[in-house]
Amino acid sequence: MVQENGCASVRVENLNEAPAAAAAYLRERDLPQQAAIVESKITALPWTGAGIKAIENPSKDEPVTITGAIAAIAETGQIALAAASQESLASLLARTHIVLIEETAICPSLDNLAEIIDRQPSGIILIAGPSRTADIEQTIVLGAHGPQAMLVIVAGGD
Repeated sequence: MVQENGCASVRVENLNEAPAAAAAYLRERDLPQQAAIVESKITALPWTGAGIKAIENPSKDEPVTITGAIAAIAETGQIALAAASQESLASLLARTHIVLIEETAICPSLDNLAEIIDRQPSGIILIAGPSRTADIEQTIVLGAHGPQAMLVIVAGGD
């Protein structure tokens, strides 16, 4: 697992291994083994087998949300979510946001993301890590306008 500035990443062989990686991350941080899971593609993964209780319909009080992403940008480390989606809302609600992405959806640069944007019905939100601000006394505060921590799980590849 790689960690920097409140954001961690881990690689798994395939999406079916993502729930175990997410459960390990939650255990290491003493977080509840339950999460609001958004996006039909990932709700069918073996969450219960990994010990995570899946919650439908995330609320603002959920400590953890798990979403997919339509793309990621290797050059900047950003993930891309469709703007008018459950994923974009859920990414802001919880204190911890876990993102699942397949390696084949990782673009080398922002320029390469244009092809994916053309296929989306709405705009795209780019997320570069946990929410941070230095508005008060120029002190960095994580989680002021969104999650305090993020885990990106990359499925596939070496």
